[in-house]
Amino acid sequence: FFFFHLLLVGMGALILNTFLKEYNKGRSNFIYWLLYVVLIMFNPLIIGYSHTLLTEAVTPGIIMLSCYLIYKWTDISWQNDKLKLILYSISFALIMVFMWFLKQPYMPIIFFLVFISSILISIKQKSWKVFLERMICTISMVAVLLISIVSWNFILDYNHVNKNLDKTNSSFLANGIVSGLNYHYKKVDRKIACSVSYIKNSDLNKETKEEILTLKDQNKNWCNYFSIYNITNKDGVIEQVALITHDNKASVKESIAFWFKSFTSHPLLMMHTYYKNYLATIDLYSSNVVAGVGYVPGNELNLEAEHENTSLAFATYTHIPLCWWLYWGTSEEILQLDVVKNMKNFEGWQEVSEEEETFIKENIKPFYLMIFRIVLFLALPLAIYSFVEFMKHKQNKIYYFTTILFASSFFHILFHAVMGALIDRYAFVVMPIVILGIILLFVPKEYLVKETKAKKIPFKKDGKLLFVIPAYNEEKNIEKVIKDIKKNMPASDIVITNDCSKDNTKEIVESLGVPCLNVPFNMGYAMAVQTGIKYAYENDYDYVIQFDGDGQHLASEAKKLLQKMEESNANIVIGSRFLEKTDYKHPLFRRIGTKIFQILIKLFCHKEITDPTSGFQLLDRSVIERYAKIGKYPEFPDANLIIEMLLNGYEIEEISVKMKLNDTGQSMHGGIIKPIKYMINVLYTIMFIFIKGRYIKEDK
Repeated sequence: FFFFHLLLVGMGALILNTFLKEYNKGRSNFIYWLLYVVLIMFNPLIIGYSHTLLTEAVTPGIIMLSCYLIYKWTDISWQNDKLKLILYSISFALIMVFMWFLKQPYMPIIFFLVFISSILISIKQKSWKVFLERMICTISMVAVLLISIVSWNFILDYNHVNKNLDKTNSSFLANGIVSGLNYHYKKVDRKIACSVSYIKNSDLNKETKEEILTLKDQNKNWCNYFSIYNITNKDGVIEQVALITHDNKASVKESIAFWFKSFTSHPLLMMHTYYKNYLATIDLYSSNVVAGVGYVPGNELNLEAEHENTSLAFATYTHIPLCWWLYWGTSEEILQLDVVKNMKNFEGWQEVSEEEETFIKENIKPFYLMIFRIVLFLALPLAIYSFVEFMKHKQNKIYYFTTILFASSFFHILFHAVMGALIDRYAFVVMPIVILGIILLFVPKEYLVKETKAKKIPFKKDGKLLFVIPAYNEEKNIEKVIKDIKKNMPASDIVITNDCSKDNTKEIVESLGVPCLNVPFNMGYAMAVQTGIKYAYENDYDYVIQFDGDGQHLASEAKKLLQKMEESNANIVIGSRFLEKTDYKHPLFRRIGTKIFQILIKLFCHKEITDPTSGFQLLDRSVIERYAKIGKYPEFPDANLIIEMLLNGYEIEEISVKMKLNDTGQSMHGGIIKPIKYMINVLYTIMFIFIKGRYIKEDK
C-alpha cells in the first residue's frame, strides 16, 4: 500500500510540476501544491479505507502512472519515433493486462485514457493518418488483453480447473449488461415464473410464450433457460419481456442482443436508468441490494448516502467494538479465536454503551464523501468545458490533458453504471485524477516565457583555444602530455586542474610554465573538468578541448576535431574510438556500458553516437558558457550530458580518432565495482533529466 500510494503521489506531483514549470513561470506555486497535498496526499478516502489492503491500494497509483505515460505519448509519431511509439504501446498493453487480472472493474479506465487521448491527438494534429496509427495501438492493446485471457484459460484447462462458475469473465460481462437495466427492468422471481399457468397468462408476446413452453417440453430444467422482466415506469408495468438462453446461463452475445432490443424499444427508460446508476455509483443516490439482481439505485437525491466506502473505511468509528479489519457480519466463531482476541487488545478494543454507539453513528460522517460526490459529479461538465476550450486552443496542453482526465473518468464510471456495478469504490479510483484535473484548470493557460533552441555560433579559425586537463597523481604522464600539445598545437593554451594530487604533479606543471589550478581537496574527475571550463569561460576562450592527463589522448588528433567543427558548425565534436575500426581495446564492462548508452541516445534523441563515454571533446563558446553555469555538474559527464545537450537543441558530431591506453594501465572505471557504480550513476542522472524536464522546448 505504501509503495503504490507513493506512486500515486509521485506521479501526480510530476504531472503537476510539469505544467507549473511550463505555464506558471515566475509566479508562486504555493496554492497549487497546497491543494494537491490536502486533496491527494491526505485524502482519508485513501488512507482510512480498509480496501487499500487489497486492490484499491494498487489501482490509483497505476492509473496516475498511466496518465503520465499518456502525457509523454502525445508528441510521439510513427514517422519520427517508431521505437518509442511501440514501447509506449507495449507499456499500455501490459498495464491493461495487469489491471484486468488485478480486478476487472479497474481495467476500463486504462482503455479510455488511451482511446480518448488517441482521438484528441488526431484532432490536434488534424490527421487521419495519426488517428489510424493511434487506433492501431489501441486495438493492439485490446488484442494483447484477449490473448492473455485466452492463454490463462488454456492454462486452467490444461490443469483441469473447472471454469464453469458464476465468476468467470464472460459471466461477469453477460450478467452486467442485463443487471445495468435493473431500475426499470424488474426481474420476476424464478419460483413464480417457473409455472406453465404463469407463462400462459403473462403479458409476454405469443412467440416468446411458445419458445418458453417448447423449452419445457425439451428440458426438465427449463426454468434455468429464461428470465422474465417487468418493464416499469412511474405509472407501473408497461411491458413484459424475456431473456431466453441456449444454456443455463446467458452468453455475452445473448445479453447484447437483449440490450439492443431493449434500447430500440425503450431508449429513454434506459438512459434514465444509467443516469440514476451513475449518481448511485458516486453516492448521490442510495444503492439498495436486491437479492438476485445486485444493486439498484434509490428514487431520490441523497447527500448522506453511504455505500461500501463508508461501511468499510469507517467501521472503527461507527461501530467501535470492531477492529479495523473486521466489519459487520463477522461470525462469533471467528471473534472467539485467540488470535482475534489478541488483536482486540492490540487495537485497543473497548465496549461502548448503546447511547454512545448511536451518537457515533449519527454524528461522525466522513467529510470526504461530500468532496467525493462533488468532484465526480463535475467530471462530465468539466470534460465538456475542457474539450470546448481545447477545440479553441488546440496547442494548449492543459485543456488537452484535462479533457483526457475528466472524460476518461466519466466514461469509467459510466461503464460501471451501464454494467450495474453501482459500487462507489469502483468510482473512487479515478477521484485522484479528477482532482488533479481540477487543480490544473486553475493554472494560467498562456506561455509566460518563450524559449528557443541553442544559438549557432559561426566557427572562428582564429578563435582562442584552451586544452582543459584534469590531473590527479599524474606525475608519470603529465609532462609528456603537455609537451605533446605544445609540439602539435603550439597556438593553443593549456590549463591543468590539479585535483589535490598527492605526488609531484603540481611541481611538474608549474616547472613547465603552464597555468595550474590547485584545488584544496579532491573533487573528482567531473568537477576538475568543470573547474577548467569555468576558467575558460571567465577568460573568454572560444573553444575548449577536454583532454585527459593520463596520456591516452593524442594532441595530433585534436586537429581533426577542429576541422570537423569547422565543416559541420556543430556545438560539440566528440573524438570517437569506434566510428571507424581501430586497434583500441575496450574492457568488457566498459563495452557493455557504451552499447547501452548508444541505445539510450538513439532512443531518446534519434542521434547515433558511437562513443558516448569519450572524454576527448571539443566545445564551442555556447557549450562552455552552459557547462560553466551548471549548478551540479554530473559526477560522470558522459551519455547523460550528451542526452541533455541534444534535448536542448545543441548539435553534436563525431570524428574518428586514435587513442592509446594510459601508460599506467589504470582507469577510473577499472575493476568490477567501479563500472557498476558508474552505470547506476549515469542511468540515474538520465532518468532525472526527464523527470525534471531540464530541456528547452522549441519556440511556439
